[in-house]
Amino acid sequence: MNGSGFIEMLARQITTDLQSERNATPPGGSVRLSSKGISFGTLIHNSDGSWDVSRVQGISAPSLAIAKGAMPSLVI
Repeated sequence: MNGSGFIEMLARQITTDLQSERNATPPGGSVRLSSKGISFGTLIHNSDGSWDVSRVQGISAPSLAIAKGAMPSLVI
């Protein structure tokens, strides 16, 4: 691939991995987010269904923003 296509494809793969980890985290649980050997910290799914992103690192603020009743997008 030429240009930034490779970087975009890698970002999409990482996003998919992180979202899969998020989706598998039950209320009251937490998950260490990682993909391709890169650690993104810990995502906590509170027992009330809300999400705690205070320990997530390396992901932009808009991807961690949480609307009421929603989950963080974790888009890279």
